[in-house]
Amino acid sequence: MTSVDLEPFAHLIPDARKVLDSSEAARFVFICRDKLIETPALRQVQQYGEELYAHAQIQRPPNGLLIGPSGIGKTHAISSLVDRHPPRRSRASGELRVPILLLEYPPEPSRRWFTKAIAEGLGYLMPLPRHSADIYALLLRLIDRARTRLIICEEVGQLHGWGREHVLYFYGLTRCLSNQTKVPIIYAGTDQAADLIDGDIQLKRRFEHLKLVPWKADAEFAGFIKAYLRTLPLRHETIVDLSLVECVHEMSEGITDTVVKILNRAAKRAIQSGAERITAVDIVAGVSLPPVVTVGRPIVRRRQRRR
Repeated sequence: MTSVDLEPFAHLIPDARKVLDSSEAARFVFICRDKLIETPALRQVQQYGEELYAHAQIQRPPNGLLIGPSGIGKTHAISSLVDRHPPRRSRASGELRVPILLLEYPPEPSRRWFTKAIAEGLGYLMPLPRHSADIYALLLRLIDRARTRLIICEEVGQLHGWGREHVLYFYGLTRCLSNQTKVPIIYAGTDQAADLIDGDIQLKRRFEHLKLVPWKADAEFAGFIKAYLRTLPLRHETIVDLSLVECVHEMSEGITDTVVKILNRAAKRAIQSGAERITAVDIVAGVSLPPVVTVGRPIVRRRQRRR
């Protein structure tokens, strides 16, 4: 028997062990925290993003279209990539360096909203010029000054239903940014984003599709469940057998975000029941039950006397 086997709660990561003796509410808060678990999708996006980030500046830089169903892990993977190259201030000039410019397309039809988001992401907080030509010139200067090497924009698929005028503006702005800055671009969204890009013959040729697909109920999926369970502060180790894997996969349809929510809820119920481990029965039972909440002390309010 090794020393590792004798270590208490060896089935948990160190941070999860620290909260085992905390209150139920504190353990629930820890369970709901964002957690970075390496998945095939995360590795795929990181590798592809790093390739574009390191690409030489050329007249027609390569671009990528990251597509997949909602909750598959696009945002999670993109955030981890951006964290590798965070914005920083130049010690010499004080100017903001933005190696990766991360944006999200606006929630409603608006030209200036999107260009304003680009400018603010590059540290420009003054009002934009009135004319489009001046705005484009400003954005190009800001991108060059910030030494941006990669532009990423999420939620572009929603633009698909905004009307031809906004779509044509998007096509023009994309070509301008790509041609003039020589900086690779990654757009991310659902299948509607693919329809959007494929609607312009030039962009269709310039953007390589990178599709993320749901998990299969296989050994790789079981490995992800095991890795995630190590982050949940339960005193006893959960047995990840075929029954548990198939149960979680059937309920989640292989969508990463749904898997996480299923396991989080099951962990909370395991804490409240005192079982301190998750079983397939607990997961099935949780389907029809209300959300798990921690029960606090009742608040007693004194009635005011009438004068």
